[in-house]
Amino acid sequence: MITKKMKIHSIITKYPDVKAVLLQISPKFSKLNNPLMLKTMGKIASVEDAAKIAGVPVNEVLMILNKAIGFDFNTEIKEDEKTGNKDNQEFKMPTEQMEWHLIKEEFIKVDVREVEDPFPIIMKLATETLINQGFCIIQKFEPVPLYNVLGNKGYQHLTEKISENEYHAYFYRLEIPL
Repeated sequence: MITKKMKIHSIITKYPDVKAVLLQISPKFSKLNNPLMLKTMGKIASVEDAAKIAGVPVNEVLMILNKAIGFDFNTEIKEDEKTGNKDNQEFKMPTEQMEWHLIKEEFIKVDVREVEDPFPIIMKLATETLINQGFCIIQKFEPVPLYNVLGNKGYQHLTEKISENEYHAYFYRLEIPL
């Protein structure tokens, strides 16, 4: 099974066909065609890092990669639930929750481009958002620091660059952490 902490180089070394799969996921992975980049950055970058760079949710990348190597999530998850093994916990979400990006245009949108300190507004919105709901922040730059902050609150994210000074960052709440 491929996990989010595994390094890209070691995955491609073990499963050479995965390189073509990555190239299909995002054109940003085209740098993997450069042997030097694969050898250097590929040894440093994890699947999680690569997903962030490509702007694709890490769980989506993991599902695609694991399917490509023949890992059957449904069978493995059912077996893990019986044994109590929590190692595959990141995959234990219904398929419809991983496809939230298909309904992202329905999310409430908050434009914070002209707000001096938008963090309190965003955190209030994040706290009030229920499980299986989402919101969109419109900002002048990619709000990378929010990814970890909101990720710790049970959110996945997807960011789209609209123009040089406009990014739409979608956040979808999967769970409320303890």
